[in-house]
Amino acid sequence: MTPPAKSLDPALSALATETTPDPVSLTAAGLRRGARLALPFCASSVVYGLAFGLLATEIGLSSLEATLMSLLVFSGSAQIAVVQAWRDEPVVLAIFVTVLVANIRYVLMGAALRSWLAPLGAFKSTLALLPLVDGSFALSFRERSRGNQDAGVLVGSSLVSWFGWVVGTTVGTLAGQIIPNPRAIGLDFVIVAFCAASATTMARTRADLLPALAALIAVVAFERYAPGPWSVVVAGATAAIFAMLRFKPEPSAASDPTL
Repeated sequence: MTPPAKSLDPALSALATETTPDPVSLTAAGLRRGARLALPFCASSVVYGLAFGLLATEIGLSSLEATLMSLLVFSGSAQIAVVQAWRDEPVVLAIFVTVLVANIRYVLMGAALRSWLAPLGAFKSTLALLPLVDGSFALSFRERSRGNQDAGVLVGSSLVSWFGWVVGTTVGTLAGQIIPNPRAIGLDFVIVAFCAASATTMARTRADLLPALAALIAVVAFERYAPGPWSVVVAGATAAIFAMLRFKPEPSAASDPTL
């Protein structure tokens, strides 16, 4: 006679009966939550857009042209690089490469979100990704780690940042028309101060600022000996390569000898 089967360990029983995670959804409640969480990003987008609007006015873009550019392109780094290049004789290839380098990170962001958004279908997934920005990408990952599978958070936070960027651009162009020479009162320094503040807040240690320092040295040297729109590409590539060379991945749990 065979002995009675022993009952499963409680932990194994719980694992065996564990339900699958909730499927991804796209709801109005998620949109509202994403918009509320992204209000600080909206404020920073207004400031950033203000700086772009001032720069756009300096190269002769009208308020309507600059606003439409922000509405349709919605890429602060790329747009500012373009208007900076426009100061000299525009070189289409240089502008193309600059925009490509400035926005290449979105390829990685889209790839990271693909498996999560795939159940929504191609049409909804594409619409959700169109206004994607760095802040909304980070917010959506944080919410997912907490069990919130509502893609509305991603869309809502992106749209709020988009709104702030467009409003800031319009205000900046109007201010540029009222103030004939923004440089005379230091308004052209807004973008430099904004980027410097953003880089500082993202750095956890002083060593994290080294790629930014390398980019600064590269762009100053390039502008000194070969000025032109390519300096933006050189600075970005220098920072990326420098960060890659000094990157040290944290040891994973799988390699922990104590496990």
